[in-house]
Amino acid sequence: MDGTLVTLYTYEGIFTFCALIGYVTFLFIKKDPPEEVHPESANFMSYVLFWWDWS
Repeated sequence: MDGTLVTLYTYEGIFTFCALIGYVTFLFIKKDPPEEVHPESANFMSYVLFWWDWS
């Protein structure tokens, strides 16, 4: 019985790890591109948000 439980816990850990990696990958792929701001109409907050989005 102990061998079966160890195997189930191992598979549960592998599944959880793969699900976590998949979720993080999905979040990076789903991220919307930043808005395009033309230099002549940019203000200070445009530059702050640009650097915050890409950091």
